[in-house]
Amino acid sequence: MEKVLFIGNSHTFFEYLPWVFTTVCGQAGRDVHAGMSTYPVCDLRWHLESACTMGNLRHGGYDFIVIQQVAHPFEGADTLIEQGGALIKEILSAGAKPVIFCPWSEKRNPQGQEIINEAHDKLHGLFRGSLIAHYGAAWRRLRGVLDLYAEDGENQNHRIALSVGLNQFRPAQRYDDGGY
Repeated sequence: MEKVLFIGNSHTFFEYLPWVFTTVCGQAGRDVHAGMSTYPVCDLRWHLESACTMGNLRHGGYDFIVIQQVAHPFEGADTLIEQGGALIKEILSAGAKPVIFCPWSEKRNPQGQEIINEAHDKLHGLFRGSLIAHYGAAWRRLRGVLDLYAEDGENQNHRIALSVGLNQFRPAQRYDDGGY
């Protein structure tokens, strides 16, 4: 059995992505257990200071740990690199593979997607062996074709939750070749 921990905020727990992810994996014949440490509108610094998150990360025996920084509002590359970098170091020390969850911009802020993508790519480039799941890029391609947002204009709706779960499955499938 593979173990995956999701660390983040509403982009992680809205539509219960860990459950969607394990369902997708199960249908593909993979035995995966997913845990979750999330809290609304919190950033990765909050998780670094959380005894619950850090204890789970350090002692949970996870194979993959998915990290998702607050994106609404997105605090910029420097904040992401400072907080994400510290968390990735902890993940690597625990013997897990870090997966960087690159989220989508707000419905009212489509131009913000490029800033979010560049910042997450920069963080990924600093940590060889990390994986990145580009939800925001896929989201951007579907803008105007499908309404992917919940009523709040920030979180995903049920239409995209399965796609996000499938996209999360991709890095797990590509563990041996360093991601995509």
